[in-house]
Amino acid sequence: MVGVGLLKFFRGHWVHLVFGCGVFGVMGLGATGNAEAKPDEGTATIVSLGDSYISGEGGRWRGNSSFTLYNHGGTDRAPTMTYAGLPGKDHSVPTAIYGNSNGQNGKGCHRSDVAPIKSSKIKEVETHNLACSGSETKHVITEGWNKTDYKDNDPQIKQLQTLAQTNNIKMIVLSIGGNDLGFTPIIMDCIRLWGNPLAEKTCEQMHSPSNDKLEIIMERVSTVITRIKTVMEQEEYTFKDDYRIVLQSYPSPIPSGNKFRMEDTYTARFGGGCPFRNVDATWAHNILVPRLSQELSGVAADQDTDFLDLHRSLAGHEVCAAGTTQPNSDSDIFATNAAQMEWFRFVTTGATQGVMPESLHPNYYGQKALGRCLNLMWKKIQTQQQEPAQQQEPNANNNINNPIPRLHGTCHSTLQQGPKHQTLAMTPTIPFPSMEVEEVD
Repeated sequence: MVGVGLLKFFRGHWVHLVFGCGVFGVMGLGATGNAEAKPDEGTATIVSLGDSYISGEGGRWRGNSSFTLYNHGGTDRAPTMTYAGLPGKDHSVPTAIYGNSNGQNGKGCHRSDVAPIKSSKIKEVETHNLACSGSETKHVITEGWNKTDYKDNDPQIKQLQTLAQTNNIKMIVLSIGGNDLGFTPIIMDCIRLWGNPLAEKTCEQMHSPSNDKLEIIMERVSTVITRIKTVMEQEEYTFKDDYRIVLQSYPSPIPSGNKFRMEDTYTARFGGGCPFRNVDATWAHNILVPRLSQELSGVAADQDTDFLDLHRSLAGHEVCAAGTTQPNSDSDIFATNAAQMEWFRFVTTGATQGVMPESLHPNYYGQKALGRCLNLMWKKIQTQQQEPAQQQEPNANNNINNPIPRLHGTCHSTLQQGPKHQTLAMTPTIPFPSMEVEEVD
């Protein structure tokens, strides 16, 4: 049973397991000048901010395959070679997927064409993906910046403020905190333990986050949300009335130890691109990811923002999960069967296909599924705004106080089904009035 002790343990750490400085002070960004549009003017727009789990890292791949020629068993959406060794006919370079955010050697923001905000297919709105792979909280706000911005991009909040001056921002979706925690070093150490048959420690023993560290990271995430509200207020937006903030958590890229489709052997796990011991996979899937999601939920509650819980949103489609498969020939036939594909990029060094930063990120299918989750959340928000406000009793000052309740949605995958079959379950976020039941003789 999860009790108060668990909430206390994680309260105050990072937000989104995305795998992918103290407490930042709240500082104003200065005068913004005359805005060109007001909240009720301009094109309705939704914006994504944060790290690689929302920027679209890994979107190049529709599944995984150890087949190294041409399009890698049909999984590569941007093949660079044909059988004859000539440039590919359809997409010659990864920029076909990541555009001008590809960067040198894949070290760009990796905003893919199927990033969740693009795959959401929300009607009658513009979508702007300002997220950047590798971002920490300090890369969203303005503190900690030198003259050279992160990957040649302005702080994301500065980009948001500029956009808010011309467009009508309706929703801001945020995924942040995983890189503050140091998720990549944690994963790399888990892999090293797998490769060392003499290792006695577990990944949990090496990297279970301390209370203090988690508290600092969660405070950073909270500060990011505060700063977002500040710049939106500077542009004459009213929180909740004019726009919503949706904080999302992270999906688990690997299954628990008893849910792998192959045995816990070196050859099997190495070939499948999932080099993890059962004990470490179980810790990451069953403990680390859910706890992080729970704590992000706490930040959302403190900030009165909506929360999209994604920690089980791609369940059954993790790397090497039972019931999934990897194409073993150069054919598009298998890779187009989304229901049977893995929805995360497997672990790769980038030596023969793709780049290492794509490892353990939602791939083409995973991002389509996350986009569906976002679409369902948007619909819930729209439905709520169209419903009459709940009636409340006057308070002590005889004033009616009826704030818009925040939403908490948990997205789930459907086993043996594709991304279109995601579901969203809503959790009550406001207390319901107690009901007295009369006894009947």
